[in-house]
Amino acid sequence: MSKHDDVGLVLEPTEDHPAIRAWRQLAMGNRRPQSIEVLKAPKRKSAVYRLVGTGPSGLGLIAKSAEPERLRREAELYERVLSHLPLQMLEVYGLIESDGEWWLFLEDAGEVWYSPDAEMHRRPAVEWLGRLHTSPLPSEHRLPDAGPAHFSEVLTRAYEGIAGARSHQAASASDVTVLDNILRLLEHTTRSWAAVTRACEGVPGGLVHGDFVPKNVRVTTRGDRTGLVVFDWETAGLGPPAADLALLPGGEDEVLLYYALVTKAWPEITLAVVRRLCVVGQLFRLLHCIEWELRSFTYPWIERAMRRLEIYRDELDRTRHLGRGIW
Repeated sequence: MSKHDDVGLVLEPTEDHPAIRAWRQLAMGNRRPQSIEVLKAPKRKSAVYRLVGTGPSGLGLIAKSAEPERLRREAELYERVLSHLPLQMLEVYGLIESDGEWWLFLEDAGEVWYSPDAEMHRRPAVEWLGRLHTSPLPSEHRLPDAGPAHFSEVLTRAYEGIAGARSHQAASASDVTVLDNILRLLEHTTRSWAAVTRACEGVPGGLVHGDFVPKNVRVTTRGDRTGLVVFDWETAGLGPPAADLALLPGGEDEVLLYYALVTKAWPEITLAVVRRLCVVGQLFRLLHCIEWELRSFTYPWIERAMRRLEIYRDELDRTRHLGRGIW
């Protein structure tokens, strides 16, 4: 298998493909796949494929290869937590080591992508988030922190990474100016972090997905009812719903709908708290985006990363203005 397979490339199924070998090793792979679609090209010991027509009942399935600990965490989350929630979740078919690689096999969520701009998708999205955040969790769960303490660490890593990026060999004078702008904004955020933490008070901590973006959400239809299936729970954790509320679709109507839904479980919450968390969530997401983009500075060329960081600088400045009076 070439390491340069492009996303979307459809491959002829062969018996020596590692995903097929692993699937057969699970004693579930009697049906030969019609084709193999590359969803994530092999990179840094990870890859994702769709095996078309080989899953239970002839449906497709998703084969993910990654570091074993990462796959174990995902499989454990599905088994110990997500399977107990009143939400439609993907079925996990198995986790296995095959020829030195680890593979996780999941139900295929389909190809009807969620769009926050589609009016018919907004209410299901708000309802899904409301149920996720207020659903009781099983007593024996091991979820990472997804609250202000976690994002304080992200802030520290982002600051240190931006400071180090200034000396990158490909950084131009204008690049350094952008990085300096971000540093000043992060310094302001650091000084105000106690207020950010207080802004997250007033709501019980629950399960937060952390990356509720269209690439991680598919739309399902059962009769006349539209629902959602959400996957890629790598950033999930326990905390206030701020990071998810930053991606609440629509506008004021959807904020009011979310508030009406969650007050059934959280009668003490106020609309002001929900609105405040929407703004704090934008800050949390930007910190994650900045930290993630800094991975590109391990490579010689940083043009694409700098274009994104320039956008994040502007968004961080707007969020700072939105947060006046909050932090």
